[in-house]
Amino acid sequence: MNKGTSSYFFKIAGMVLEFRFHESIFILHREKFIENVIFNLKNFSISKKNPLHIIHFVDFREPSIFYRENEFIYLKACRKIDSNNREIYYHVNLGEFNLLFRDAIEDILAKEGGFLLHASSVCINHKAYVFLGNSGAGKTTILNLLKDEYHPLGDDLNII
Repeated sequence: MNKGTSSYFFKIAGMVLEFRFHESIFILHREKFIENVIFNLKNFSISKKNPLHIIHFVDFREPSIFYRENEFIYLKACRKIDSNNREIYYHVNLGEFNLLFRDAIEDILAKEGGFLLHASSVCINHKAYVFLGNSGAGKTTILNLLKDEYHPLGDDLNII
């Protein structure tokens, strides 16, 4: 078993998050998981700060990894501890982590008065211009047309 807990800090939409990677019996999986998460969030990495929210990465601790809801059986992937802490289990893959992280960000933003918006956006003269529309309406096309002259802020999801 690997020794100790590793913490990494990220600043997203002005909020400091701590990712706390706890010991695991799956040493190689844990290390690769940390490497992938850090790589995907490298642009948001900061030195140690006082986090508003902590996401704990842990081995699954409950008696059953599955739960039943109606006629479906689901694999447990996370647990909300309280309004500032949640656990994500090491057995998730990177795609599942992205969905769980999005869910965590939505919860945090709602608590802090923000939300995620399906749109594209660019910065023009220190102002954000947001382009809304249904799927296929051209939000990404507009962003691609403007990105050479203006700084893109978001394509698909934007934090408001």
